[in-house]
Amino acid sequence: MLNATLKPHREYLLANQPGQKLFLALTLKPDAEAAGSRPNLSVVFVVDTSGSMREVVTKPSEVTDQRVRVDGQDYTVVKGAKNKMDLVVESLRAIIGSDLLKPEDRLALVKFDDNAETLVPFTSASERAKLLAAAERLTHYSGGTMMGLGMEKGAKLLEGETGSKRMVLLSDGATFDEAIVHQQVRALAGARVPVSVVGVGEFEYELLLETANDTQGKLF
Repeated sequence: MLNATLKPHREYLLANQPGQKLFLALTLKPDAEAAGSRPNLSVVFVVDTSGSMREVVTKPSEVTDQRVRVDGQDYTVVKGAKNKMDLVVESLRAIIGSDLLKPEDRLALVKFDDNAETLVPFTSASERAKLLAAAERLTHYSGGTMMGLGMEKGAKLLEGETGSKRMVLLSDGATFDEAIVHQQVRALAGARVPVSVVGVGEFEYELLLETANDTQGKLF
């Protein structure tokens, strides 16, 4: 509930004097219940699952002699280290399990590499098991990077939502379809959907910063 207070700039007017002005200050103050509430959220997570997300970004405890080839690139197998995708999955676990989410909030998960795919359409934030299982599956994918297609897929999901709409983009920003990214940024800005961008490891700073700034989002 909002408490409204009207305060005049003067306590009285002169009698029989036409044309006098009286200014009123209107103050609206939420009560404790309203101040502690927020609108329901509709958040789509758009996650980069391309081959570059396999890059190790923390110090390994052991380097082996084994090699693995992913998308034409050779990688040394290490133990005790985390790659970019490991960090993304850890972040999603923390967000999905957060007490800050309400059952009325709705979450969706989209992955992109050579193409974009909806892993979880919008569902209640209380469906934690479904969301966590999809987050764990992110490590099964690989390929090129079509970030614009991922953003387009996420934006399409948001169209049918009635909550406060948000997109969270998790990527290193190295994409093949930069023109589509710019197109989606303009569309999201026009729809007033802020994009919070999480740059993972070493990332394409300028593109991700532009994506966040132009949609009134933030870069982390």
